[in-house]
Amino acid sequence: MSLDNIPDELLPLIAQYLEPDELYSWTLTARRFYVVLIAELYSIAVSRDEEELGWSVSLILAAASNQNSAFKALLKRTKQINGANINVDLLPGDHDWLALKRKIIWATVHTSLLHVVCHLGNDDMIRLVMAHGADSSVCDSSGWTPLHLAAMWDNATATRSLIASGADVNIATRGGGEYHELPSRALHHAIMARHPRIWKLLLEAGADPSAEYDESEDSLCLAAQYGDVALVRHLLAGYDFAHQSVTNALSYAARNDDPLVGNALLNAGAAVSDVALFQAARSDNIPMIKLLIDAGTDVTVLDSMGYNVLYNVQSAAAAQLVLNEAPGLATSSILHSYTLLDRLYRDDNLVHRARDCKTVPLALLLIQKGSRVSVSDSYPHRNAFHAAAQVGHITVVNAILERQGSVVTSRDSDGSTALHQAAIPSSAGKLSCVKALVEFGSDVHALTDERRSALHHAYGKPQWGMDVPDSEIEAVTKYLIEAGVDTSIQSLDGNTALHEALTHDQPTSALILLDAGVNISAVNRFGETALHLAAEKGYVEVFKRLIKKDGSISARTAKGDTVLHLAAREGARRHNSIEGYVKMVACILLGHDNISVQAVGGQVGLEPLSKTGHMEIIRLFCNEAGQDVLLQNNKGFTAWDIVKQRAQEVAWSSLEPTLGSTRPLDAEIDETAGLDGLGDLFGA
Repeated sequence: MSLDNIPDELLPLIAQYLEPDELYSWTLTARRFYVVLIAELYSIAVSRDEEELGWSVSLILAAASNQNSAFKALLKRTKQINGANINVDLLPGDHDWLALKRKIIWATVHTSLLHVVCHLGNDDMIRLVMAHGADSSVCDSSGWTPLHLAAMWDNATATRSLIASGADVNIATRGGGEYHELPSRALHHAIMARHPRIWKLLLEAGADPSAEYDESEDSLCLAAQYGDVALVRHLLAGYDFAHQSVTNALSYAARNDDPLVGNALLNAGAAVSDVALFQAARSDNIPMIKLLIDAGTDVTVLDSMGYNVLYNVQSAAAAQLVLNEAPGLATSSILHSYTLLDRLYRDDNLVHRARDCKTVPLALLLIQKGSRVSVSDSYPHRNAFHAAAQVGHITVVNAILERQGSVVTSRDSDGSTALHQAAIPSSAGKLSCVKALVEFGSDVHALTDERRSALHHAYGKPQWGMDVPDSEIEAVTKYLIEAGVDTSIQSLDGNTALHEALTHDQPTSALILLDAGVNISAVNRFGETALHLAAEKGYVEVFKRLIKKDGSISARTAKGDTVLHLAAREGARRHNSIEGYVKMVACILLGHDNISVQAVGGQVGLEPLSKTGHMEIIRLFCNEAGQDVLLQNNKGFTAWDIVKQRAQEVAWSSLEPTLGSTRPLDAEIDETAGLDGLGDLFGA
């Protein structure tokens, strides 16, 4: 029977057995089918969507594609439109829905139909949804209404439609919960996002500018904080704010560098206060500092911690403005004689100070005006002198020494002197600071509470991501040795400077120390000698020099590891990805001592092996007369066991009988054929 002959009344019954996309295709085949079945299509689509997802994806598709008639028909059949039941992550189509999540992209946000159509900015659809009974106060799962989102994203169409439909312009977000947000109004978000057309619409609709966003922070404060002079003037002209509110706004204005905002507030009667001045100083807001001083702010006032405004300035320009009014402030100090310089170089701010180009000029100005470094025998602490030496501020170090030379002997809480700090690889140009201190009389023999010398401090990972070239560290090493530092001092953990240099990947410095006669037999708390560390790091030249200087190649660590264990373990860990490395090491352990990078150098794939010193160290050990490659550590592992763990695919059991024999495994090895020449040995 042809579909054309089916009575109209039977078509909806057939439609019930079709999927929505099949039914849609059917409606496109003839106008008669479209007229009879389109309503059924809408009903089935909404019903299936709500059954599967709990919300109508078809309705959202119609909205996103601006199909107003389809949207209207689908909306009529949608039961739930007020709940936050739409998962933003599941919204369909190519449209960018991230705005519905604001900045909470890591979280799952559920939203409502009204939020969606407001985001799309379709005025007709917004009115349809509102007329269908949508609640403009509905919140998404993060506590925001559609009006809040419209204000944040500068969506004027949605803002107008929501206002026209009776949305409460003063409704607050539901803060707290999972997102830990403060309750806020749409007006607040329009101000913070700098959307003037939105705040104008909201104010015209009756938004309350006195509603607080945070404690004591109303819309006037927000406008001042974000530097919106037009809004500040608009609010001051059209609304009555309490005197305290205007004064509070002045301190918020100190965060931006537009003096017009501050002027407007001062003209409106804002009282000058140290709060605004301190905020301007912390923000390095030079125009605002000048404006507040000119308005009569007392620069000598102290905050609740006992600090004056100079403790908050960020630049020499700001400090000079304050010192012009009160020169004596430069010599002020607080608890334990903690001075302006100490505050400038405090530990929690040192990373910033190391990189900020404003720090040195500010420090030099304070020193010039009489600021000193705090020193206390009864309360040893890290002061500005130590910190300036650590970050390599040589001009500041010299300026302090010129005016307060006795500080050169001061120590911090762990017994470090400025020389210890200067040696730390935390900035380029360390040598100049080290030289300046030594030449001034800093004791190169001074030890910290952990018995560490300045030479111990010279090695380590560069701090704060600073680029400290190895050549700088090597130059510091040479200079301290020439200055007479004792290279063989062991710290409380047993490390000599040589241990430290090897641990922190400074092999050239290690060679310099060897030339200086460092004690190579010293053992640290892990039972490690310098030879163990050289083997573990793969530093062949250092290893050879240590052996030549009578380093004991058979010495064991506290864990029972020999240099062979250490070289095999660390070499396999670092170079396992290089094809052939483990096999070549196995060859050496099996007695084929002549297998080398040079012998198979014709194979391009082995080129990276030329940088693996561990293999050469293993060969040196195996070539040493009387050395047993089957020595076990405290866990019973041999170097062979360690190598086996790194290449499970090799048939090791067939090779093991020859381990430790006087002659190598009887296998033909063609060294000129690269790895292929090892095939007979490994059964390939």
